[in-house]
Amino acid sequence: MLSFSSKERGKRPVTWALPDFSLYKNYPFSDKVLVEALWHVLDGADLIVGHNIDKFDLKRINAQFLLHGLTPPSPYKTVDTLKLIKKVFAFNSNKLDDLCKALGIGQKVKHYGFELWLGCMRGDPKSWALLKKYNAKDVILSEKFYDRIRAWDDTHPNITLDTNQSLRCPVCGSKTQKRGFKNLKTYRLRQYWCINPKCHKYSTGERERLTAKVLS
Repeated sequence: MLSFSSKERGKRPVTWALPDFSLYKNYPFSDKVLVEALWHVLDGADLIVGHNIDKFDLKRINAQFLLHGLTPPSPYKTVDTLKLIKKVFAFNSNKLDDLCKALGIGQKVKHYGFELWLGCMRGDPKSWALLKKYNAKDVILSEKFYDRIRAWDDTHPNITLDTNQSLRCPVCGSKTQKRGFKNLKTYRLRQYWCINPKCHKYSTGERERLTAKVLS
């Protein structure tokens, strides 16, 4: 592992690379301290959001945790935006860069591929700076993209901590309005609509039993 970037909602990205740690001077190819720093990020998280994180990123990260003798971080939920895109939409490309361009969100920082990795391995400061810049922009785009599509996620973890959660949107935490009922076979659920113009997620709340009336 060469570098990682993470971002909490409403805060700036935090990006680390191997040269940011004192271990790099004597052991430039050891990622132990970097991996430990990432472990603490995941250990303190309730929800991890990213593109293709379930199939790729988190499995590779877990492998590094195991190699360095680290225990599993505290449990967290994930939202993989690639899974949601494939489930709900049909774009020509499911790459994060292409999706962000199509939605007018922005685009990734351009870099020179494998040569960037070689530059970092040689200890080139400009290569390390470009890598960190690329990673930071990546998490910014990931957050913007997540904000655009999260209302389409029917399995999104409920982020509200309100005891009466039906009053808050389970996806973005904004206030909601009552919007009729969702009828099931033997009962109905109060339906709510998020008033956040960037979300407008529908959710359900309290349960009511259906009553039958016979007409003759």
